Parts: sequence; structure tokens; C-alpha cells
Amino acid sequence: MDAEREKRVNEIVAAAGTLAPAARAAYIDETCADNGELREDVERVISEQDTVLLDPAKPGLLRHLPIVSEAPTALRSTDLGSELVQRLDQRRQLLEAAPARYKIADEVARGGQGVIYRVWDGDLRRHLAMKVVLGKGTDGEAATPQSPAVNSRSLGRFLEEAQVTSQLDHPGIVPVHELGLDSSGQLYFTMKLVKGRSLSEVFELVRKAEDGWSTTRVLGVLQKVCDAMAYAHAKGVIHRDLKPANVMVGRFGEVYVMDWGLAKVLGQDDSKNLRIVSDLSNTVEMRSERQERAEDAPDSSLVTMDGDVVGTPAYMSPEQARGDLEEIGPATDVYALGAMMYQLMSGRMPYVTPGAKVNSYALWQMVQAGPPIPVESLAPETPVELAAICHRAMERRRQDRYVDMLELGDDLRAYVEGRVVRAYPAGPLDKAKKWIRRNKSLATSLGGLALVTMIALAGLSHANPVALAVIVAITLAGLVGITLVNMSAKKRLVAFLENLFEHDPSMESRGATKVASEILDRASQKIREELGREPQVQARLLDSMGRVQQSLGRYREARTLLEQALEIRRAEGGASGLETARTTLHLARLALAQSRNVEAEELHREALTGFRSTLGPAHPETLDALLGLGETYLSQDKFGQAEELTREVVEARKVDLGKADPETMRAVLQLASVFSAVDRLDEAEELILEVVERSGRSHSEEHPVRMDATVKLVRLRRLQHRFADAEALILELIDECRRSSGEDHPQTIDFRRKLAVLLIRQSRSDEAEPLLRELCADAERVLGQDHASTLSCRHSLSIALLNLEKFDETLELSSDVLNRNQQVFGPRHRNTMSSRGNVARVYAEMGRYEEAEPLMIEATEGLGGLLGTKHHLYQAFRIQLASILLKQDKLDLAESVGLATLQALEDSEGKTNRRTMEALTCMTKVRWKQGRLPEAMKLVTQLLDRTPEGDPLFKKRNELRGEISAAMREQG
Repeated sequence: MDAEREKRVNEIVAAAGTLAPAARAAYIDETCADNGELREDVERVISEQDTVLLDPAKPGLLRHLPIVSEAPTALRSTDLGSELVQRLDQRRQLLEAAPARYKIADEVARGGQGVIYRVWDGDLRRHLAMKVVLGKGTDGEAATPQSPAVNSRSLGRFLEEAQVTSQLDHPGIVPVHELGLDSSGQLYFTMKLVKGRSLSEVFELVRKAEDGWSTTRVLGVLQKVCDAMAYAHAKGVIHRDLKPANVMVGRFGEVYVMDWGLAKVLGQDDSKNLRIVSDLSNTVEMRSERQERAEDAPDSSLVTMDGDVVGTPAYMSPEQARGDLEEIGPATDVYALGAMMYQLMSGRMPYVTPGAKVNSYALWQMVQAGPPIPVESLAPETPVELAAICHRAMERRRQDRYVDMLELGDDLRAYVEGRVVRAYPAGPLDKAKKWIRRNKSLATSLGGLALVTMIALAGLSHANPVALAVIVAITLAGLVGITLVNMSAKKRLVAFLENLFEHDPSMESRGATKVASEILDRASQKIREELGREPQVQARLLDSMGRVQQSLGRYREARTLLEQALEIRRAEGGASGLETARTTLHLARLALAQSRNVEAEELHREALTGFRSTLGPAHPETLDALLGLGETYLSQDKFGQAEELTREVVEARKVDLGKADPETMRAVLQLASVFSAVDRLDEAEELILEVVERSGRSHSEEHPVRMDATVKLVRLRRLQHRFADAEALILELIDECRRSSGEDHPQTIDFRRKLAVLLIRQSRSDEAEPLLRELCADAERVLGQDHASTLSCRHSLSIALLNLEKFDETLELSSDVLNRNQQVFGPRHRNTMSSRGNVARVYAEMGRYEEAEPLMIEATEGLGGLLGTKHHLYQAFRIQLASILLKQDKLDLAESVGLATLQALEDSEGKTNRRTMEALTCMTKVRWKQGRLPEAMKLVTQLLDRTPEGDPLFKKRNELRGEISAAMREQG
């Protein structure tokens, strides 16, 4: 059959499946009256569906039933077919002459697919629950495998539910005891009889404040649901109909997730038809009265025209409502639990207005149309943390929800315990308050010193509440091992500090003072001295302190702490342990920030090996390490390797998280940086603009991914010589950062510096100078004289002053920057080498070439050893060295250095790259001074052909050609 024919046949079969046999035949006669071939296809499909599932003569019909293995996520299929049929039938025959084991006491529950009875087990003298499948068109009567009203698909799903549920061995999932046929041939399975209330009833008790039920108590129930579902997800099973009616709460705190009839086993063909007939106009009159009554209830399951339950719309995720089978996974159940929270807090189901008549089909359409009314709008008294948890769980895009049920359960537990939740960003002061509320006695004993610290800092004009909170927290860290007398208290403090430093990037450098640095040093020393007997606690705090020190720009202190933490973790957990890998990655990032690129590469490799062995190749932390390794390759100009690894991360994150996820976009931006570095500017531009567009749609204007993308776009526009566009973009970034973070935020300072550098590149140093003077003063006030950003600002100011020929001031400033870089970063650091080369340039511009030459040689050789001889900064310094040699008429040396540099740059960066053009300019002057004027004219002609007329350097290069031309005329 072609696609249209198959669709039509399936529609008729679906409609016929809701009818009794006699009505079905009449319906087919009427529908297919004029089309014999259509009727033949319809009857064939119906005949295949109605094959008796358990007929021993027709084996193999159960071969696709899933079997969940003991491996956490592995699944396999098995051919159970006639073997199971024969075994059940033999058992039934043996029991026919014996008294019936089970006696039905009463009906417990009834749904569209089955009925549950309370039965008495005469053998073991206990009550059980027995579930039997319902027939279609029989007004809710239980069916037997031979019943003409039940088809093979329904019986197959019934068996699948029994087998899947029986393999989920968890305290929060009802155990299945037996699968069998009774003496009349009726298929059943028995399970534990749960005594208690459904969560729907519990919600009503919360609303009425009866029987001791409160929101907090119910959150404990939902945590247990999360635990049960996390176990099922680890086994590869998705519930797909999680709702309050399917959660039972026992008298003694037992919590059970019920009704796994709609469960899906990941990796297995789905036996359930989740497609919903959108246009019901032609079939609505054929639905039974029972179906219509059910559909009028907003909490009823949605049933397709062939009678399949596909879930309950009020708790159904958008991807499930759309029928996107490939999208359905653990995040589908996460959404459903979020919808249960929504009902708990608002007193109503999502999309349902109390008193309004709405059926399940209407709800299904609402789910697809958009999100429900925000829960805080319906219940303004809802705590903001709970509302945030609910919102995150119910995000429209599955990538934006909690990663899994464990993460959702952790946030619920954090809220109940008074800790900070992931879904609701909190600053250090909020975190401190929560910790104090949880640890009142401990906080009281420490409060005196903390208060003294706050009072001492209150007089600092630039101190703010965030800085004070950070400093108080650090003071508490310094008291570990002195004031605290038991390890449980220590661990609570460790958890608080780690959470404080780990999840609040807004504290980075903001309001940091010399006092804060001193307290950090004191705290770090106390951790080393007092926690030697608790190495794991000690390592965690040293690691956290090291990252704080790095965020404050104190790289030497950070390195000492991280190296000590790594040494402890290697001793405690081995070289391949997870915590070892994490600290190794932190140290690798620090090495990269310090331009210790070879070391950064080795550390990234080590961390990557650890993550792969403990978490697997596709885990987010593994991909973070892989992306970091790609960044180290980029920093060493290993562009091919950088592109390969970055592409791998981009593709993995697109599959796992989607194109619009922030982590995916960050990887895309790194790929764009690789393209920019190798002059593939069109490809870089396409990627950057894609991220700008996606982040603009999905996030606020100040979202860090969008800001990162705009920073990349500024650099790209500069490389494209589109200076006006670059300037407009950087001015927008400065305005955004001022609005969101303030004038003194380090990022605002950095953007202002980038603007000044852009002005310098356009030969507008006179405009850059006052901006940089103001910027240096601000950076020193906010960050301190020795902070990396302050030194960068002063370095940029020295370049502007050099261009303005203010040589004495330039020499004083650049020498001071060199000395400070040596003190902060050490003599072999990239920043130190760059500063040394800058001082050499100043000497050269002052005509002091003999002083300039050894400094430039030292800087060039140092960068070559640190970054490699192919690195662009090394090549840039070689151009400067060739120019200094030229000024001293050391023409042979100048030719050797300049020609080698020009060839290397043309091979690696192309003929129009800025550095290549500078090398070409230098070689033009060398040839001119050597008296090789035709060669000099040829080179300067190439230079002008490659220079856009809008480039500020075009005029100078044209003047150079005029001078060479004049020299040639003089020589005739």
C-alpha cells in the first residue's frame, strides 16, 4: 500500500476497533461499499490484529516483549512465544480439577484497559490485587484470550505491563507475584495489594489541612516518587502516565508508583500507538457512552480511536502530546512530576480552571498550544524556590528541564532541608542565611567573629553585601578545626562553602579587597594545618579555595591550593578517580589561564582519561574536558586538532542537548574561534551569527552565551576591517554590562578595554588614551594593582602612549607592568614575555636599539619555548626583532629573521593576514636598505594589492611605495 492508502486503512481500522463485532461489520460495509480493494485491506489488517495471542498453534507473538537485564541500562529482547503459552496452558489444565486459588472479594479500580480486583489467596492466606484485561465493546467485561472482543495488541500490552513491572525491583514499585490463566482461560497477573490513599486524595487533604497533611509532607512523598522513577529510568523504563492517581501513599509512609501499562522500554520497538486522531468529526458519534463520560473528566486518560491509552493530558509533556516518539525519555516523566507539583501548589491541574467543563481532548490541544498559567500567578504565596523547581521541571523543551529524576529529587530535598536549590539562583548572602537557619547552634558559636569581620569591613567604601557575605564565609572556613568539635558539623560547613563557591559566578572578583585576600590566605593556611586527619574534607576545601583564588586573579595562590588538593585526591582515590579528574580539570583550566599551554594540554588529557573511565565518553563532564583540550590546542595554534575535538563536542551536544542549549552554543563559539584563527572568516561569521540569533530567541539580552557570541563577533568584525561595526557592537556590550552588573564589574572593565584596543587599531590612540587612563584607575580601585585585568589595562595604555610618542611616560609605565607581571605570574609567563617585548618596542621607538635588541630576543625565544614556534605571538615578536635589527643596519640578520617569518606566516595564516602584512612591510624595508629596489618595489606593490583602501595602514604603505619609487628615480 502507498502512504495515503495505508493512512486511510489505519483510520478505518482504528474507528472499527471501538465497536462491537456486529456494529463493526456494519461500519465496514458502509465505509467500503464502493471500494472492494479497500475493504480487503481493512479486513486483512483487522484479522492480523485479532489473532488469538495465546493460541499455542500460533507461536512467536510475544517475541518483542522487553526483558530488563541486571545491567543498569541494558535491555534485551527474547522469544517467549509458544513456550510461555504452553507453560501457562499446562498450568491451567493441572489446576482445573483443584479448588480455585483466588477468590474475588471486590473491585478496587477500573480503567479503560483493565480492571483490578481485591482477591483472596487461599494458599498463602492473604489479600492480593489481581489485574485482568478488559474486552472492547463488551461494556467493560473482563476478557479471555479467546474472547472475540479482545485483539492480540491489547493482550500483548497486558503481558508487557506484567513483565516490565515484575522486573522493576524497587520499594517504590508494586511487586508482581504471578502471571497466569484461570480455569476459564482469563489472563491475569497478581501483585501486592496496596492499602492507603492515592496522591489525588492526599492533595485534597492538603487543601483542607486535614489528617496532618501539609505541602512539606507531600514534598517528601514526591522525593520518593523521584527515587522510584530514577531507578526505573536507570533500567531504561519510562512510565508515560505519571499522575497523582497513579501514586499510592500507605499508612506508614510507603509510596508506590502504580499502573505501568503505558510504560516504554528504551531501545525497544514501542507496541503502543501514541498517534491521536486530530480530527474527530467523522468518528465522534461512534464513541461509546463510557468513553464520552471518561473524556469529560479532566484527569482522565486520553484514548485513541483504536482504544489505546496514551497518557493523561493535564500531566503530559509537550513532546508526548505531539506524539514525538523519539523525543520521549526520562524528561517526559520529569515534566509529569512537575505537573503534580503544579497541582499541589495551585490546587488545580495544569490548564484546568475549577468549575469549567473541559475534556481530555481539549486539554491535549492546550498542552500543544503553550504553557499553563504560571503557578505563582495562581498561588502568589508559593515559595519562589518551589515555583522555580516546578517551572524547570515543566519547561517546554526537554533540554531545559532537569537532567533526570535524581536532579529533580535533589532540588526537592534541598528545599525541604533549607538548602539552596539549583533551579533558583541565589547569591552568597542568600546561601549564608540558609546555612545559618539550618545550623543555628553552630552559627551562634561562630557569630561573634563573623560579626566582628563584617563591622571591620563595613567602613570600606567599596564593600558591598555580596563581598561581605563572601568574606564572612571565608572567615568561617578559617575556623574549621578550631571552633568545630565534631565532623558532622565540619561536613555541613564544607558543603555550604563548596556550594557557595561552586555556583555563584557573579561573585567573581566583585568587590574583592586586600582584606578579602588576606582572609583567604589565612583560611587556606588553617585548612592545611587543621584538616590533615580528614584528607577528603581537606581536599574539597582546598579545591574550592583554589578556584576562588583563581577567580580573584591570584593565580600563584590558586595553583598552590589546587596542586595540594590534587596530591591528596590522587593519594586517596587514585589517579583515575572521579574527584581526582575534577581537580585535575580545575588545575588544567588554571594552567590555560596562565598560558602554560603544554602543561594545560597534559592536564586536560589526564582529566579526560579519568572522566572517560568513571563517567563514560558521552557524559557532560567528559565533554567539558574534551572541549578544554580543544581550547589548549587552539592556544598552541594546533588548529587541525582543535577543530577536530571541538567539532566532536559540538555534534555530541547537539544530539544530547539540542542546538539551542547554552553548552552546545559555547562549543559552537569555540569552533568559530578556530575558524577565525585560520582566516576562515565566512565560516566563523555563520556560526557566530547563528548563536547570536538562537541565544537572542531563547535567553535574555544579558545572557552570557549571547554576550560571548557578541565578543566573538567584535573580534571577527575587526579581522574583517569592519571597524565601525565592531565599535558599535562593543558599545552595546558595555551598555548591557553596565545595566546588568554595574560600572565596576570586571566584565564591564574588560569590555571598556576592548573598546580602547579597537580605537588603537584604528590609529585613534588620542581617543583611547583618556579612556584607558580612567579605566586603569577604575581597575586598580576595584581589582587591585596586581590583578591580571588591571595589568592588561596598563599594558594597553602603554601602547597608546607609545603611538602618541610619549616615550618617557611609556617607558616608565611599561617597565612597571613588566615588573608586576614578573611578580604575579613569574618570569616565564606569557604576560611577562609580552611585557618584556613591549619594553623592547619602547626602547626601539626611542632609538635605543642596543637596549631593545636583547630584550626582544629574550621575549621572542621565551614565547617560542612557551607557545611553540608556530604561535602567532611568537611570529609577531620575530617581526619586531627583524625591525630592530634593520634599524641597526644588521641587514643580513634582519633578512634572515624577516624572510623566515614571512614564509611561515604565509603558510600558516595566509597572505592577507595582518601579521603576514607586517612581515611583508618589514621585508620591503630590508630590500630597500639593501639597495635591491626592484625587489622592494615588487614587495610594496604586493603589499598595497592586499591592503583594503579603507584600512588606516593603506596610506602609510602607499607613502612607502612613493619613497621607494623616488629612490629608484634617483638611481635612474
